[in-house]
This record gives sequence, structure tokens and C-alpha cells, in this order.
Amino acid sequence: LLTGMQMSGKNHVITLKGSCISGSVSRFSRWFCVAALCLPTNVPAVDPAEYQWSKRLLFVLAPDSSERAVGRLNRELEKHSEALVERDMLVYRLHGHGRSQVGDMPVSAARAEKIRAGLGLEPDDRVLVLVGKDGGIKRRSGLSTSIHEIFRQIDDMPMRRAEMREKAHSGGAR
Repeated sequence: LLTGMQMSGKNHVITLKGSCISGSVSRFSRWFCVAALCLPTNVPAVDPAEYQWSKRLLFVLAPDSSERAVGRLNRELEKHSEALVERDMLVYRLHGHGRSQVGDMPVSAARAEKIRAGLGLEPDDRVLVLVGKDGGIKRRSGLSTSIHEIFRQIDDMPMRRAEMREKAHSGGAR
């Protein structure tokens, strides 16, 4: 019998507890096992620590997702989505009011508050925070900061320079 299911880790490993195959399994249990195996595994993890050494994190924090500066920044991020991918970036949008999300995945208000507190920020702060692949905070700045400033800062980082050299030597394939 299936007694539980757990998803964890940056590779989103699915662990099924119990047996889906042996013995006399009910029709529901078999369906549940198949459905569990079909769950999307490309859903981003919410915990920022899950991305150390694999992603650069950009936190966009504001009390309300409808603020003008947040809208401008979101349009800029959307316009430069390929540059975000190229730099191994994941965007956290955390708001006290309105929708918070990691990438395209919604985040509960409680989880957004926990992440905000982990960064040492208050609910009414309006700030961009850049976290490097090493997990260190590289920048805290206002929401008026241009995404091009962020890209320049990342491109000047030793780890990013090494990534660009490696990409150039491999003929552009990554």
C-alpha cells in the first residue's frame, strides 16, 4: 500500500513510500502511483539554499506587486529572459500584497515572509537583492536599478567570467 509521497532536493526526486507494484493494490493506489510518476519535476524549489552553486538569485521585494517600479522591473526582466537564462538566474518576486512567485511558480504569503526574513528584510522594504551562486549577497539596491546594471555586475564576477570562457572554448554550446 502507498503510505505517502515526498518531493525534495534540487533534482526534485520523488520518493514513494510503500509498494505500488507488489501484492493486491487497489485501483486507486495504482492510479495514484502512476499519477505521482507523471508529476512535473521541472518546478523550481522555493528554498533559496537549494540553488547554491547552480543559480544566481535575483529577489524583487516590494509590499505590493502592483507598484509601478515592480511593473517596470518585471517588464524589463521579461524582455531580457534569454539573458537571465544565459546567466543561470532565477527571479524571486516577493510581495506582502499580491502574488509572490519563484520563476513562474506561486509562493504562499507565509513562505514569502520567511524568505524575506531570511534576507533580513522588512515587509515594507522595496529592494532588489542579488545572490551569487556561492550563496553570498552581492548587491542590495532600490527597485529603480536597471537590469543592465545587474547583468554588468554579474558579468564582472570571476565565476561568470570563467563560465563565459568555457562557453567560448566549447564553441558556444553549454
